[in-house]
Amino acid sequence: MKNDDVIENKNDYDCEEEEDDDDEIEKAHLLNVLKSFQGYGLMQLRQVAKWEESYTHIAPDILNVLGTSLDDHIQKLKFATGMNQQFLDFLIYPHLPKSTSEPERVIPTEWNGGKVRSTLLQFMREWSKEGESERNQSFPLIFKAIDEYLPLSLQDTVNDIHSSSSLTDSSKQDEGTYRPKILVPGAGLGRLCFDLAMRGYSVEGNEFSYFMLIGSNAVLNRMICAFSEDATDYEKKQDAGISEDQVGWKNWTIYPFIHNAANQVSWENMLRTVAIPDVHCTKFPDNWSLSMIAGEFLQVYLPQPESFDGIVTHFFIDTANNITEYIRCIYSTLKKGGYWINYGPLLYHYTDIDGELSVELPLGEVLKVAKYFGFEMLSHSTHSSTYCADHNSLMSTRYTSHFLVFRRPK
Repeated sequence: MKNDDVIENKNDYDCEEEEDDDDEIEKAHLLNVLKSFQGYGLMQLRQVAKWEESYTHIAPDILNVLGTSLDDHIQKLKFATGMNQQFLDFLIYPHLPKSTSEPERVIPTEWNGGKVRSTLLQFMREWSKEGESERNQSFPLIFKAIDEYLPLSLQDTVNDIHSSSSLTDSSKQDEGTYRPKILVPGAGLGRLCFDLAMRGYSVEGNEFSYFMLIGSNAVLNRMICAFSEDATDYEKKQDAGISEDQVGWKNWTIYPFIHNAANQVSWENMLRTVAIPDVHCTKFPDNWSLSMIAGEFLQVYLPQPESFDGIVTHFFIDTANNITEYIRCIYSTLKKGGYWINYGPLLYHYTDIDGELSVELPLGEVLKVAKYFGFEMLSHSTHSSTYCADHNSLMSTRYTSHFLVFRRPK
């Protein structure tokens, strides 16, 4: 099922006037995100120019030692910036207002510029072979728990969670079988959702960030595996009369590590490429069931009680302004007898942002809140993990992530 068919915005508003105002705000925000993607190249070239100027302060005898490597490095950085910009332009093309003129590109704000750089790193983590080692820190644990607690095609187990009257068409495979319905909030670029759906589950991803929604829309609808035969003739799959730069199933090579010159072991490390995607996202089985819902988690799912057999939160619960409300919503949204599977640290993303609420509880208190709402904890383990890390860098941040499985009683 293609994202173009299923991406929805489920934010509800109290009255028509408020809805019109919010729609205009939402459109302005989307346009701002699109302009941030378009302005990436200008932002990065400004950084490259800053590095280039700093090298002019190196003493002449040292410059002789370095030879032409500095000039070569600067030129390669400029080329890499251009390649990244082409990729970002590909991501946003379907979402731009129709125009025949070249877009006016402006340097994005520091915040939005950081989001664009993070999007490139997120593609590395989720959709490349290089990111497989990070995915393997958590994905196998999640898959094992899902297989154990929400197995496919075991009707006796499923009947403990819901009655047959709750079955939906998207959750049925054959007579007497059922695909548990799983929600993945904070879905990012959609890889965890994709992998769960490919395992046979009925999966709904939820994402609030337009940076992530635009990226996931492209990778799930308009890209082919970088390592398949189709990668050499994708133009045959394009719509007639539309140039390959604008639309078409395509694979890409990006440079996600060029944004930081600190802690680099070599110029080559900074400039190494990543091929995406590493799997065929546009080829899926007949029983495929994946949807992506745009919207803020609480607004979308508080009005949907007892809707999912399982909820998987992966590096997500610490993105809340108020983590206790996330737990309340997770409990409410699960069916009775359903399972909550969580993996990640407690970074608390709003902790340093002025004007933003940030309820920050230690893990022990989080577990007390989960117990208060009624969750039964079935398992708890800790695991060392990284997130969007450059594993060739001289510095990396490691988290002690907690893997937790809860059950909502019947």
